[in-house]
Amino acid sequence: LLGHPNLRAFVSHCGQNSLTEAVYQGVPLVCVPLFGDQKHNTQKAVKRKIAVHVDKSDLSPDTLKRAFGKVLHDAMYRKSSERLLEMIRHKPFSSRERLLRHVDFASKFGPIDSFDIAANDLSFVQYYLLDIFIPLLILIALTAFLLLRLLIIIVRRVLAQSKVKSE
Repeated sequence: LLGHPNLRAFVSHCGQNSLTEAVYQGVPLVCVPLFGDQKHNTQKAVKRKIAVHVDKSDLSPDTLKRAFGKVLHDAMYRKSSERLLEMIRHKPFSSRERLLRHVDFASKFGPIDSFDIAANDLSFVQYYLLDIFIPLLILIALTAFLLLRLLIIIVRRVLAQSKVKSE
């Protein structure tokens, strides 16, 4: 769909996949980020001059019309999108070449301590954040227990006062 020759712009939530596809096809974007990484992706696209940002709270036919007008009539967006596409097509090393270089490096030098990730040195408790979650769960359970006890005390006092008033 994005590769169709008549396509001039693409409206998207700007998730990583739609951003990647638009860049790969050289199509400028109108981005309406909703949540997660979409705001960050939109900022990157706007910075590279391949997209216009439309805030979801300002979404209306008029704002979309203005955004599309900007993307379609300002040649900068098309040129930037095409330039980025050319950069991707002509990157210095293909993914295959990089893989082969890394495999060759690993076969020559074997395991290298400086390439190990820090998580390898963590204990089971630290790796799974149990040292954080267990005390947090205990604190939440204790707070819930104390609030329940306080609620029981308050209800008993209110009932006792209403019983005294009725007598």
